[in-house]
Formats: sequence, structure tokens, C-alpha cells
Amino acid sequence: MQKTEEVEQKWRNLNKDNESALKGFIQEYEHPTTARSRDLVEQTKDLLAELQKTEEVEQKWRNLNKDNESALKGFIQEYEHPTTIRSRDLVEQAKDLLAESQKTENAAPKRIRVGGNVAKARLLRQVRPQYPPLARQARIQGTVKLSAIIAKDGTIQKLEMTNGHPLLVPAALAAVKQWRYKPTLLNSEAVEVLTSIDVHFTLSD
Repeated sequence: MQKTEEVEQKWRNLNKDNESALKGFIQEYEHPTTARSRDLVEQTKDLLAELQKTEEVEQKWRNLNKDNESALKGFIQEYEHPTTIRSRDLVEQAKDLLAESQKTENAAPKRIRVGGNVAKARLLRQVRPQYPPLARQARIQGTVKLSAIIAKDGTIQKLEMTNGHPLLVPAALAAVKQWRYKPTLLNSEAVEVLTSIDVHFTLSD
């Protein structure tokens, strides 16, 4: 009776979140002399296994690349049948992150990059730039290089200068903004196109 009460007392005072304390209890009573002692040792072993499993999952979670969709899927698959509350919580967090990642991916406009010559072949309307009078007087000529995003409907959505003489750039931008392209399809779906455009200014024009 005294032995059972001693074990009960030790069990009540045991720090059940401490791996070393659990191991110490199991080691001390690894050869139980009563049924109650045996039950408490088995409970302690279960708690220890759960604690170790939780620590394993926590470690995996800390090292997980949470910006990587494949890594998130792998984590969810590995712990899809969680054995602890903490494991379940982390799996739910991983699922939420994955759903958010996929939502962002689907919301982002699909865009492809094509070379300037390829895009030029798809031109439907090309407005020629007006040669700036000041540039002509100063006998300035050359090429203005632009970076463009062509919208799904073929219109110019965004236009930025990457290189060119300051006196020629405004005329190039004004003309190219009016250009129209044949829509580009990817898997039968219209997509945005990122491309480069060269606008040439020669005094002989």
C-alpha cells in the first residue's frame, strides 16, 4: 500500500512536460510491484512518446521552408494523421499556408516573356513616333529602348524606358502607348506579355 501511495505521490508531482523527468520516473519504476504502478508507468511511457513526437514535429516545422509549396505538401502528407494536439495545430497551419500560397498564385496574372522580334511579329497597329523638333534641330538620332507589358487584350498596359536620349524618349513613349498587338495565348488562355521594344529615330526619316 505504501509503495502505491509513494508512486501516486511521485506521479502527481511529476513535471509531465519534461522529457528527463518522464524518463526518470520510468527508470525508477520500470519493474512495478503493483497494478497501479504498472498503469502509471505505462501512462508515463505514452506521455514520453507523445512529447518526443511533438518535439520531432516542432523541429520539422521550424526547419520547413514555408514559402515552398512542395515542402508544405510534404509536411502535411507526413503528418496527415497527427497523434498529438500540437501536431494537429501545425498541420492546420501548413494547410492554411498552402491554401494562401495557391490563392496568391491563382490571383497573380499569368505573364510570359517573349523577345522583341517575336512580339513585333504580332503587331496589329504600329503608330510611328513624331520626330521631336528640338532633337532634329540638334541632329540627335538613335534608338530608345523600352520595356513593355502587353495586356491580355493586346493593348500596352505598362511602359518603361530602359535606355535612350532624353529628347527622344517622350515621343517614343507617346507612340508606343498606342500600339496594339494580337493577344498571346498560352494553353488557349490569353496571357500578359513582357517584352522589349526598340524605337528608332534617324534624321533621314
